[in-house]
Amino acid sequence: MKKYFITNNADLKEELLKIINEAEGENIKIELEGGLYQLESNIELRDISNVEITSKGGAFIKGSRKIDGFRKLNDEEKALFKSEVQDKILTADLFTDGKFNINSIFGNDESLYSEVIADSNAYKLVRYPKNGEYLHIKKLDNLFSAHGYNNVWGVKDEGFYFEDETPTKWQLRDDVIAYGFWGFDWDSSYAKVKEIDKENKKIYLDDGSRVTYGFRLNQRFCFYNVMEELTEPGEFYIDKENGKIYIYPEKDFTELTVTSVNKPLFDLYDCENVTFKNINISECCHSAISLDSCENVNIDNCLFENIGGIIVDVFKGHNIKVNNNTMRHSASAGVSFFGGNRMILEPMNGEANNNHIYNIAKWRTCYKPPIHFCGVGMTAKHNLIHDIPHTAIMFWGNDMIIENNEIYNAVAETGDAGAIYTGRDYTFRGNRVCKNYIHHIGGDCDFVIGIYNDDCVCGTVMNDNIIESAMYGIQMGGGRDFMVKNNLFVKNRRAFLFDDRSTTDPSWNAYMVDYIKERFYHVREFFHQGAITKRNSTACINAENDFVRASEGVYIEKYPELKKYDELFGIMQYGTIEICGQAHIENNLFLNKSKYNNRFPEELLSDSDSIIDLCYSLHRDMRMINNDLAKTEDFEEALWDNFDMKRESSHYGRGYMPLTMKTFGLIESKRRLNPHNVESCAYYDKEANKVKIGLRNKKDETVSGKLLFALIECEVEEKEVEFTLNGIEEKWFEVTMKSIGKHPHLLVYSDAPGVRCADI
Repeated sequence: MKKYFITNNADLKEELLKIINEAEGENIKIELEGGLYQLESNIELRDISNVEITSKGGAFIKGSRKIDGFRKLNDEEKALFKSEVQDKILTADLFTDGKFNINSIFGNDESLYSEVIADSNAYKLVRYPKNGEYLHIKKLDNLFSAHGYNNVWGVKDEGFYFEDETPTKWQLRDDVIAYGFWGFDWDSSYAKVKEIDKENKKIYLDDGSRVTYGFRLNQRFCFYNVMEELTEPGEFYIDKENGKIYIYPEKDFTELTVTSVNKPLFDLYDCENVTFKNINISECCHSAISLDSCENVNIDNCLFENIGGIIVDVFKGHNIKVNNNTMRHSASAGVSFFGGNRMILEPMNGEANNNHIYNIAKWRTCYKPPIHFCGVGMTAKHNLIHDIPHTAIMFWGNDMIIENNEIYNAVAETGDAGAIYTGRDYTFRGNRVCKNYIHHIGGDCDFVIGIYNDDCVCGTVMNDNIIESAMYGIQMGGGRDFMVKNNLFVKNRRAFLFDDRSTTDPSWNAYMVDYIKERFYHVREFFHQGAITKRNSTACINAENDFVRASEGVYIEKYPELKKYDELFGIMQYGTIEICGQAHIENNLFLNKSKYNNRFPEELLSDSDSIIDLCYSLHRDMRMINNDLAKTEDFEEALWDNFDMKRESSHYGRGYMPLTMKTFGLIESKRRLNPHNVESCAYYDKEANKVKIGLRNKKDETVSGKLLFALIECEVEEKEVEFTLNGIEEKWFEVTMKSIGKHPHLLVYSDAPGVRCADI
């Protein structure tokens, strides 16, 4: 192997391409000196092989441009802003050298997003309302019925009404953006604001908007890039028409950059035997690394942050490993694998293991998960995923292994969603979701689930998981051949939601014929539902006419149970298909809310209420064997979420095989960057009317941060609590309750990664 060294004062793109081209496929290792490498354009690599690009951890590659020439506002500009902030806002020209691609900030490509970075801290595009709050659709014209809702939908072209006075005071400029969950809590999109009817308080969105279903009453929305609302430190506004940027500095800064490279920083096609190791990649509008039809690629121990598109985007290829990385503070998805071949069940052999992924999907909220699999033969093991708005791991296809992951504070801004999600196909088989710790998920939206098997998907094996503090532990939505064994369900409203939806409702019966049956007899290379980029969608469309039948060939050989579906489809006519839901549920333990002494007194649930919800009960086929109830005293420290079972527990030897908390989450010895490890607990002291919060630092290092609160039907006096923990230290904190409703819930979380959630 030949070794090369690139210094940080060199042109990285020029030097890298020169070395690779001269090597002509010879095995080479290129080490980058520590320091900053600023790219003005992306690096495209085609048909290269046997290259390792590495550093000792100190090389930072950025796809942003420095913005100079900031000044205070002149009198004309001051008049555009509120009086209290006019002397605090700074502005600069983005077109000083004519090179800046302003279109990347509001491009039509959904994978593009640009942001402002001040000394490595990302500023927020100005938003109204602030602090994650939303306005709501209050009235609609010409209501119609759709999607199972009677007379609550409004036509997209006819706009919607609101109540807030503030938007009536704005001067509507080009590129004011509305963002909303227009119809459902699991479907959000951005649209340009076309008109604000100030007299009637009505909003019209651009005719080309991406509102999927139309508008539904009371759904939430907000606005971005409104000049008049630049009122808080750490915000920015882009005046696209005049090529200016306005910022409200959070503090003094030495350098301010705007992400500018609007293609994947490293864009690889038909490459093989390539390694990226110990590299730090940040500040770009698109993906950090994109792979198209590559073989044997290893992305190891890299840091990715402030990325505008999918961080690592993989299309086709084989033997792709994305392991031991840290991905954070980014706008879209984390790792996306789109590969293997479902027609012949050829595996991709893709790995996304031992990654720490948090605070992503900041801009593309829904269906941009930390880990997204579509195809055949992919694994996600030992990942730590937290602080995300929607699903943590989403998979579509066959032979997916999702094991030993820890997921918390997921589905924080959405509803009708799961921490781990799949759906809509009888032919998905060989999928294992086992040995995961899923806890403290959901915000103030309804219907949040630990493992979500949606719309008649079948065959998922779900063993040895711990699911804590979710609305539902596991959803089995009309599918069959589920195995649910040796799981521990803790403090969930229900452990299971089980139904046989395909047998009961005429609309569902039609769906079975038009969609589920169609997919059964038309298995294509890729599952279209998994396409989250234009490239992937194009591949699905191009392969639409190539398919195999799941009733024959490799499918019936590998999954002989599919024969019974073929038989049922063969004898059932349109409107008469009845294939009921079916599951095997064995040796599970339920540690219910009623067993905890740290609950609010108003919340009283019996043990039976906390186990299962049976819906569409016409033909269900559920076998429940040797499941049992547990108590907090069966475990080492249930208050601190340590669910290692005590030796003296009566459940030993009675079917349930004890799980150990050590199997979940990161293997730190394989990683160069590791988060804190702080356990937490909380309980309500009724006499003092205070919530007591405990933090326990498990490492010999100092941890500082804030405790924050998500509240449902309750209020606390403190908005946040600052804390500092020394190494191996335990501390307690208190917050005072202001009010408690009938069904209260309080979630304690932190801005410091590795500080786990607690709830009461």
